[in-house]
Amino acid sequence: MMRAALLFLATCQSALAYLPGVSPVDYEPGNILDLKVTAMTSSETELPYDYYSLAYCKPKKLHNENDNLGEFLSGERIEKSDYKIFVMQNDDCRILCKKDLSVHAQNDFVERIEENYLNHWIVDNLPAASLVHSEGTDEDEVKKTLSYQKGFPLGYKDELNSVYLFNHFSITLQYHEVREARFRIVGFKVEPYSVLHEFYSSPGWTTYDPNDAPAFKNCPGTYSSVTEWSRFKLDTTKTKTVIFTYDVHFEESNTEWASRWDVYLESNVSAKVHWFSIANSLLIVVLMSTMIILILVRSLRKDIHRYTRVPTDEDKADAEEDRGWKLVHGDVFRPPQQYRLLLCVLLGSGAQVLVCMFVTIWFAAMGFLSPAYRGSYIIGALFTYVLASSVAGYVSAVFFKNFGGLAWKYNTLLTAFLFPVALFLIFLVVNVTLSVYNSTGAVPFTTLLVLIFLWFFVSVPLTFLGSYFGYKKPKWEYPMGINMTKREIPPAPLLAQGWFAIFVGGLLPFGSCFTELYFIMGSIWANNYYYMFGFLAIVFTILVITCAEIAILCVYFQLTSENWAWWWRAFLTPATCGLYLFLYSIWYFSTLDGSMYVTYFIYFTYMGVASFGVALACGFIGVISSLLFIIQIYASIKVD
Repeated sequence: MMRAALLFLATCQSALAYLPGVSPVDYEPGNILDLKVTAMTSSETELPYDYYSLAYCKPKKLHNENDNLGEFLSGERIEKSDYKIFVMQNDDCRILCKKDLSVHAQNDFVERIEENYLNHWIVDNLPAASLVHSEGTDEDEVKKTLSYQKGFPLGYKDELNSVYLFNHFSITLQYHEVREARFRIVGFKVEPYSVLHEFYSSPGWTTYDPNDAPAFKNCPGTYSSVTEWSRFKLDTTKTKTVIFTYDVHFEESNTEWASRWDVYLESNVSAKVHWFSIANSLLIVVLMSTMIILILVRSLRKDIHRYTRVPTDEDKADAEEDRGWKLVHGDVFRPPQQYRLLLCVLLGSGAQVLVCMFVTIWFAAMGFLSPAYRGSYIIGALFTYVLASSVAGYVSAVFFKNFGGLAWKYNTLLTAFLFPVALFLIFLVVNVTLSVYNSTGAVPFTTLLVLIFLWFFVSVPLTFLGSYFGYKKPKWEYPMGINMTKREIPPAPLLAQGWFAIFVGGLLPFGSCFTELYFIMGSIWANNYYYMFGFLAIVFTILVITCAEIAILCVYFQLTSENWAWWWRAFLTPATCGLYLFLYSIWYFSTLDGSMYVTYFIYFTYMGVASFGVALACGFIGVISSLLFIIQIYASIKVD
């Protein structure tokens, strides 16, 4: 058994090392390094645009370099560029092209610069780390700040509201020599400059052929001795000519290929802050969970002892005044009285989302999903969700059968189409909106066809398959029978009444994960990398535990007040965690400085869908845990 386990781990590790886009490439001196460009992004608009939507130097033939469906769904449009880079060959102030920028083209640049758009370049599957010049307090002072983040800015705006375009790029490629004359790229930095190029000769460069260009008088760079130069200022009143240039320098590094992503992943936030926030969250959750467990164990032990002992004369005299969860034993397993079909569909969809979350998070924690393999997270979540349709059909069918439902085909159809149709319609509306703005976030028609194929020809059949096996299962055997007549539910105290208890109960699951949410939201909306999937797996486990605990606690106190209608309470109490997630997203949006109405629409639409998905998963956990708890406590007592 041990050998089999070791063989399995070795196989997984071997497969991981050669995932597409992740395996190392060895280069020899003189080999060509392709510099690819992808969509520019901004956390202010959340509208990605094609790199060549602006007047950059464009190859004669554009070829899409996207490798998978996840890159299309995330809005990335990877394309080749005309940058010429040869391994181990340094190059100073090489001309890329010369262009005449019309008034319209300059207006486009100004608009994107003011909206803080970032360009994204890729070399050897490694994103560019930006080394950006920013203006100091004095006019002659220039500060350099190294920022290992996604992309680098298109330009900058000074204190006088003048806008300058970055048109010279100093590229530094770090390499690690694995053996003689064999090199691996382990670092990629870009330092952008705004330069108004000048020439030694007069009248300068009058043609557009780079071979006719005379020597530059001022060409700054990371390794250049030039310290003073004029900036290229955009002028939206007339056409201006701009020259795009670049430097290439190779720099030896001790960083190994397997660790080359560390600088990107560790630069967004201090590790101490992350560790402290996680530890603080864990401590709070452990203390609160301990309190819940102590309350339940103490109360249940007392109740079970009272209900299972031999009754005395005094107990018999007080039987009529007795209160507690034992008195509703004949109704506690009664199916929900309202919207039982809807509850079955929601439970099936919740189980599907929960499986999707579990598999995606743990696969990422084990390293099978990596930021080095672009689009892997989206692909993993998408295919897991589609395959988990069988779980949705199975869970929905099992509950519907035990609730006494007869229209099993209708239940299966709702499970297969209700939530997925809502998702697809929302996605379609957002996609049309992005298309109106000519954003690369709009999914191409062929990709939409792929999604429709996955839905109709994979997801729907799997839902019916799971439903078939669910209806084949025999009904549950409860420890208590169900009375013919319903027991009247007495009025509950204010603090124990429905909606108040539900809203308060959802705070505990949200409190167990809100700290980690900040980092997750930053990776989705603020161009940061998220890599702490080990911590995320722990937080996810804590979320599941707290959802189960709070649902059990609320259901227990509801039963002690002789209210046997617990099904919807068990679902809605932890499900309100999704509501608090949406409220949290409202606060987080205020940190993004959204500047367009479409940004509001896209952000809150996607966060609404995510919050509802979390609510479904948490609600399913609440119902399952409450059901198991109720079966356990009623199986431990005797009823005459």
